[in-house]
Amino acid sequence: MVANQGNNRRNSRSLFVFQCARGQGCQVNIRLPSSRANLRLRLSPIDVALAAASPFAALYLRNVDMSSTGGMIIAGNYFIVSLVSSLFAFQAFRISTVIPHYISVVDVIGLAKAVVFAELVTATVLFVATRLDGIPRSVPVIHAVILAAGLGVSRGLAVVGQRRRRLADRPRSSAAEHVILIGLNDLSVLILRYLQGFAPEQRRVIALLDEDPRWIGRHVNGVPVFGPPAQLDALIEEFAGHGVGTDRVVVGGAANTLSETTLAEVRAVCARRAIGLVFAPNLLDLDSAEHAGCFTERDADRLPNGRSLPELSPLPCSFSKRFIDVVGR
Repeated sequence: MVANQGNNRRNSRSLFVFQCARGQGCQVNIRLPSSRANLRLRLSPIDVALAAASPFAALYLRNVDMSSTGGMIIAGNYFIVSLVSSLFAFQAFRISTVIPHYISVVDVIGLAKAVVFAELVTATVLFVATRLDGIPRSVPVIHAVILAAGLGVSRGLAVVGQRRRRLADRPRSSAAEHVILIGLNDLSVLILRYLQGFAPEQRRVIALLDEDPRWIGRHVNGVPVFGPPAQLDALIEEFAGHGVGTDRVVVGGAANTLSETTLAEVRAVCARRAIGLVFAPNLLDLDSAEHAGCFTERDADRLPNGRSLPELSPLPCSFSKRFIDVVGR
């Protein structure tokens, strides 16, 4: 009886009722964060192979004798301790759960933390057990460099391979729309990456223009910054001389981000050459969502009969669960 009440309480906490676009109630079971943070053993075969091969590579580079009986025992002890420490660090920092194609700076930092943690554990255990007898003090450092380099190279190759496969699977288009991007800021760089990542065979950014002279001559994601926006007409003419037409000009911001003189000149060039001029805020029509029948955040907090959703209290977590979560981070 008590067990059934506990199960019903947990199920009621994980059940949410949202109001759909048509006004009908639809039930969606959502697992709470505490139930999603379960500890799963997930290790990449490449990471395991690197963890197994890197200790011998470090010992070999330091000319450690591994042919004699004593040398084999020393190398075996170092191999076992380092392998267990590395696998534990990989699992604790979850480096094998990262999708290589979407790796970020945070993931790279986590990778470095895992390597450092593994080497510290290996050196500490061996020093306490054997005082690192027969193992040069530089072996852990060399081991860390080899392991980190192997993990980084493996992920780099995975990213390159994934990009090539995605490019090969994309349909080829005979005519691509050429875009010139004006203004170098976070929004314009985001638009540039979006166009490069989504259907680059249909729209291609061929040039960047910015008024800051520090960026002229530099590149952003492979696209050069040719000069200030005042050179738009000359740049379009130069591209046309090489057989590359300009189909659209995108300003990486609102109209007031450019000076009145520059804005008037850009409008005149686009009007004279019949080139489309688009401002970045107009690329996202946020008002259309209000008329598309989609529910808003305020509607999501209410049930179909008008009642509000009850406040949900977090599930109690044991000390061991919190300890595993802290170590896993």
